[in-house]
Amino acid sequence: MRRGETRAMTLPTPIARWKLGADACDSAGAHHGQVQGVRFAEVAGRPAAAFDGLGSHILVPDHPALRLGTGPFTLSFWIRLPERLTTVLGDVLGKFDAARRRGLTCRIAGSSPGYSSVADVRGLQVGIDEAILGEWADHGKPWPSNTLISTLTVFAGALYTGIADALPGEDTPAVFKFCGGNQWEYCGKLDVDPRTRSIMAMIVHEGALYAGTGTWDWEKSLAGNCGPTQVFRYEGGTSWRDCGQFGSGMRVLSLASFDGKLYAGDDRGMVHRMDGEGQWTFRGQLGSHDRVNAMMVFGGHLYGAPHGAIFRYEGGTTWTCVGGLPDRRDGLFGENQTHTLQVYGAHLWAGMWPQGKALRYEGGENPGRWTDAGQLGMSIDAYRINEINDFTVYNGKLYAGVIPLGEVYRYESDGDWTHMGRLVNSDIDEREVYSWNRVPSMAVFQGRLFAGTSTCHGIASAQPHLQVGRVYSIEAGRNVSFDADLGSQWRHVAIVRETGHLRLYLDGQLVASSSPLDGQRLDLANDQPLLIAAGTQNYLQGWLSDLRLYDGAIAAADIPALASHSP
Repeated sequence: MRRGETRAMTLPTPIARWKLGADACDSAGAHHGQVQGVRFAEVAGRPAAAFDGLGSHILVPDHPALRLGTGPFTLSFWIRLPERLTTVLGDVLGKFDAARRRGLTCRIAGSSPGYSSVADVRGLQVGIDEAILGEWADHGKPWPSNTLISTLTVFAGALYTGIADALPGEDTPAVFKFCGGNQWEYCGKLDVDPRTRSIMAMIVHEGALYAGTGTWDWEKSLAGNCGPTQVFRYEGGTSWRDCGQFGSGMRVLSLASFDGKLYAGDDRGMVHRMDGEGQWTFRGQLGSHDRVNAMMVFGGHLYGAPHGAIFRYEGGTTWTCVGGLPDRRDGLFGENQTHTLQVYGAHLWAGMWPQGKALRYEGGENPGRWTDAGQLGMSIDAYRINEINDFTVYNGKLYAGVIPLGEVYRYESDGDWTHMGRLVNSDIDEREVYSWNRVPSMAVFQGRLFAGTSTCHGIASAQPHLQVGRVYSIEAGRNVSFDADLGSQWRHVAIVRETGHLRLYLDGQLVASSSPLDGQRLDLANDQPLLIAAGTQNYLQGWLSDLRLYDGAIAAADIPALASHSP
């Protein structure tokens, strides 16, 4: 090619093209979509389909041409996301058979570490699978004496965690950044009362990483032997800015980003909102409960969970009970503690103690309708000591971390959970809580599912068990992810499956490539419909334009030209 000449773009055969300017018709063939609650309008100069995150979506009936199979393909679309988070943003596209773990998933996702709500980061996760599972990889310990990893959080393209405790004289509470392999970089100690030993909660809000303090050792906290609740914002390097104290509690149990504001729940059952630098406003108490274990945003609402109940925020200082009994600890289905909230299958889920039940919210209030989706962990015939500490969605499936054996499970259907491994292989005494182990935090990063391990109590030890206080990861199928923020402007996304890799392009630039397929063909063919703005986790909130599917891999040199096309 001579200087000054423009390279002609060569595209493979189009399978379908949904322009989404006025309807869901396929302009390249006959794969027309069935519209449910979708609005069509021009948005910031681009014809688009608007999706509300509450149920609007497009269903394209199954067809052999849409089944992808083992061959190369390219998926291209324009996406624009809302500025403020009021629900889990959901799936862009799905052609996935969850029962067989086969097909393609593509969703917008921010991490939701441990008990905290989902971050308002608009990341992108893409996965393909044919029921392929790798092995757990060991990524070491951020801090030698620490025994609990509670806050795995993805921020600005990196993975962070805060330690729960350290030996006297050692820096705590401290934060670390994952540097690959088993290497962790020290990111500073928070300037707190010396009695405060732990990073209790962590979340990304409005482009910044926030950490809430406390003491994981519940004996110390119950005795009042810890400092006040504080929240800090990361300033880079090892620097943290104090965002002030709030309330009369001693532990920031959970954080949430909701509608442009940062919320914090404490161990007095109180919720406060940051309304300015160091300014916190009381936003109500969850019934008469004495803690806010977990929070989650879903369907335009903020939800909070104390022991044995779930509440929905109505504004001001008002919370409505939607699960359990509002002022008692009888709980749901014999469960009396709620430890995590997540969104999956367009429903709110809760992870419980002491039977280890996964509960799914079906709507209503006082106390609401809930479905028992199964019991995880040990047999409850002799002892009831199972607790679900965290739920995370990864490549189309829901995963759970469980006490007392430090296990991970994967949801298949109600009552059917696959055991994914025991990450802490040490003997326990069912009658002795100090011998139990947990998986309290998980996150998806660089296309892999990461999980932190711990003892139940989280007390620092000079000679901790080798498998606690560590971070592990595993890959299901092949995945790529953009682990920074897409923002709220139009962005172009291209997903290319080639012979050996899955590649992700953003605005014409390669941002992620999967691990090699190593000869595995990964047959994605399934008879499920192709869903636009819907999938396994939630309905999409945002706008889509010019969605294209090609029967072949577009050359890397042609992706920038595809991304530069005007409406």
